[in-house]
Amino acid sequence: MANGDFDATVEGIRTMRIRGAAAIANAAADAMAQAAVEGRKLEDARRTLLATRPSAVSLANAVNYVFECSESGEGPVADRVRRSAEDFKEYSAKAREGVIANARSLVVDYRRYLTHCNSTAVVNTFREAHRSGRRFEVYATETRPWGQGHLTVSSLAEAGIDVTLIVDSAAGYILSSEDVSAVLFGADTVTVNGSLVNKIGTSGIAAAAHSLEIPVYVLAETFKFAPTSIRPTIEERPPEEVLPEPIHGVRVKNPVFDVTPPEHITGIVTENGMIAPNLAREVSFRKEA
Repeated sequence: MANGDFDATVEGIRTMRIRGAAAIANAAADAMAQAAVEGRKLEDARRTLLATRPSAVSLANAVNYVFECSESGEGPVADRVRRSAEDFKEYSAKAREGVIANARSLVVDYRRYLTHCNSTAVVNTFREAHRSGRRFEVYATETRPWGQGHLTVSSLAEAGIDVTLIVDSAAGYILSSEDVSAVLFGADTVTVNGSLVNKIGTSGIAAAAHSLEIPVYVLAETFKFAPTSIRPTIEERPPEEVLPEPIHGVRVKNPVFDVTPPEHITGIVTENGMIAPNLAREVSFRKEA
């Protein structure tokens, strides 16, 4: 582990080179271990990481878990932090496998589905369903301004799945005209009241699906659940991501996330099974140290 790895990881998370709720959480756990190896104060490292992506509860849960585990136990602090980081990552991988196993039954033969952004859990759910012999179609939004949907369609096409890329603003049209059976989202955060904080555009798609009585499912490991009541922080990204060349007199607003209310969500699939959104407060991340 080279000196300066902590700063590099922090920068990777902050600039979205590392992205996706689970990937961010695992990288943050690793960063805590890197900080310990580099002799940094863990409380300072914790605060620095929490500031990188304030909307990402998965990051906060990972960092706080590793930090709290480092406060007790035997052996040098660096070893305790490293063990805790590895423990969290092992849990994260098993939780994702559980979500995929529980969500696979949502995908059935000869149906159409829509997804937004690039959720590893959603993509792998589709891949596993296809691997088991089911044949279906997926519409995936481009997901501006970062184009995460391009990653989604590439992965699905590679698996042999019938997939169509659409511009974000076409989602409502597709839902109303293409006999879509369900919408599947990943999650950045699930709040205690069952609201979903996810990539900008999610709430509009969910509202359209709700108005058309199309089921909306959220795939979320329990470390993405907020442990306490929070007012979601909606991160704002630099205007250059939307408008590389400024236009005189034009301001740019570039929020990364939006909030989907629980009444627009049919169910939340966790590694422990599917729950109704109003039960979210009962499954907040409580991994034992």
